[in-house]
Amino acid sequence: FGSVPALLTVVNDVTTASGKGNKLKDPELVRRLVSSPKARAAHIAELVRLTERYHFAGLEIDYENVTASVWPEFSVFVSELQAATAARGLALSVLLQPQRRYLSAPMPAGPDYVLMGYNLFGSHSGPGPKATPKFLAEQADSLRAIGLLDATALALATGGFDWTDGKAAKQLVEVEADSLIAQKKLQPNRSAIDGYQVSRYRDDAGKDHEVWHADAATFSTLWQASRAAGFSRLVLWRLGGNAPALFDWLATLKH
Repeated sequence: FGSVPALLTVVNDVTTASGKGNKLKDPELVRRLVSSPKARAAHIAELVRLTERYHFAGLEIDYENVTASVWPEFSVFVSELQAATAARGLALSVLLQPQRRYLSAPMPAGPDYVLMGYNLFGSHSGPGPKATPKFLAEQADSLRAIGLLDATALALATGGFDWTDGKAAKQLVEVEADSLIAQKKLQPNRSAIDGYQVSRYRDDAGKDHEVWHADAATFSTLWQASRAAGFSRLVLWRLGGNAPALFDWLATLKH
């Protein structure tokens, strides 16, 4: 990407060679890594070593499902990691989930923070938008209350979900949703509040489907509301399966 700095993203997933025992967003792993000064020091040293070994410009910490009891130690970890990375001239970015336990106490100054501005509806729920203007404004208010809004970028999510009978959800990237609409000859409606495209159909097994997915118009609606709420920096989550119109819209933000 030329002059764009590349960060090493680290997640708290557990994977094994056999695939057995794999865990996504494992809170126990975070507890082990940050719950004592010795554990934090060893983890920070390893993170810095990997970042420099592979010539990244910095680190992005994406640890999710951190329990409330571990959050104070995680905050100390962020502070110590910020000191270590700054001393080596490395950038640090820390992702935050849109949950009260993450947004109710001040966080260490120094890192760039990124709020996950999505998951309002998803695989954990029935049909609905990944984000709404009200939801994003609430997150902005929480960040403002702890003095973190100016240091936090907002991540908006591409794609969407196809819910079967209002329960099981299959994740779709934008081009997959567009292909489904074309294949089924659907006529999506535009959700006026949040800008998502909403499609409904019945499959060959007689099961009802409801699809919510984001496109360039969705991003325009959500980002306009987010700017009004106080966010000033946008992060796109994620690249892959995006329609050209999204990049055309992103280009307009430069002007």
